[in-house]
Amino acid sequence: MFEKITLRRSENGVPFSIGHLAEAMLFHQNVHVLLDRWSTIALAKSLGSDLLLSILERPEVTATFTEQILATHTKTVNGISVYDWGAIQFAGDQDRGVLKKQARITDIFLKAGLPKGEAKKASRRFRELTKTRSLTSNYYAPGGIPEAAREEATDMAYFSHALATSLANDIKRPELAKEFKFEITRIDGGFFVVDNVNWEQVNEERKKILPNVDDIGCAHVLSSFQNAVADLHIASHYGGEYVTDSISSQLTRLKYSKLLKRIGRDTNSVSEFQDAVLDNAAAVRECINSGEKTFAEFLRVIDRRDGKKFKEFWAGVNSDENVLRAYFEESSRRGWIENIPSKTIRFAFCTTIGAVSLPVGIALSASDSFLVEKLTRGWRPHHFVERHLKPFAES
Repeated sequence: MFEKITLRRSENGVPFSIGHLAEAMLFHQNVHVLLDRWSTIALAKSLGSDLLLSILERPEVTATFTEQILATHTKTVNGISVYDWGAIQFAGDQDRGVLKKQARITDIFLKAGLPKGEAKKASRRFRELTKTRSLTSNYYAPGGIPEAAREEATDMAYFSHALATSLANDIKRPELAKEFKFEITRIDGGFFVVDNVNWEQVNEERKKILPNVDDIGCAHVLSSFQNAVADLHIASHYGGEYVTDSISSQLTRLKYSKLLKRIGRDTNSVSEFQDAVLDNAAAVRECINSGEKTFAEFLRVIDRRDGKKFKEFWAGVNSDENVLRAYFEESSRRGWIENIPSKTIRFAFCTTIGAVSLPVGIALSASDSFLVEKLTRGWRPHHFVERHLKPFAES
């Protein structure tokens, strides 16, 4: 358990934050991050380009980069909206024209605020530290992710249920999922969708939640569908725990609930642990995202020797075991030497030392309580939590 985690997006659909990254690095042995142009710019701005690259150099962190972002293409044919799934990517701009790949990566670090010379150096390091993959190639799914979405949409019942669930959750009205209906019809060059949705009313509901949000239409939920398909294939490719947005996770579970029973278990366990021990289910994530503590300060905490032991403890928890119970049991566990009366230990310990050197024995008598405590108790996971993690998270 807690061997590996892959980060793609946060629960609310935006790129994962530096707080999400810190949380993953604290509890998991290996962290894999899926980066695109926009998430890399965001991380480089938040962390600073040098720190981002140094994190990618760490042995427990690996990264895959894609220049693509999944999208739903829309065109009008005889007054009807025709859709199809695909991907887009940044190619260049009006001033510079079409850019070569190295120049496109350099542009990421220019956008993050680096001078041109430093951005070129950073882009070269970035390419060395990441593997570039295409979402439209056969790497994650035969024919690419868009083709996989088209294949999934042939299951008409699932397609309608998935879009209805996505829309209902987007407007925070999950009870409406049973009312929304969607039907897909394939035609040359794409497909069209017939639905019973009052989109004007839907957009009014969304603006009650986020007043400045743009209006949406059918293409919005179609994009959610394709992203859910992408998450399924990417998660199965990398294995381990997989973190993405809540709507995508829910759509995936609609069809594969039994197969995906384990997905989210590690994340839920981490939240339960932080809630019980740190009084906040997202304590580490929030103190970094808020700016109260820096990522560099966080790295100093987890790079301690007992920080590494803490991660090893989590990795050793059985997948069927309650993590919180395992933590408290391990923290209160008594070793064999603790069953010996402490008075007897002190006598034997000090007598043995005293036989070697009387002055040493006298000196030790003043601090034998501390030494015996170290000897009898050894390391426990709560040592790291109480001495280092709590002070960090409770700033």
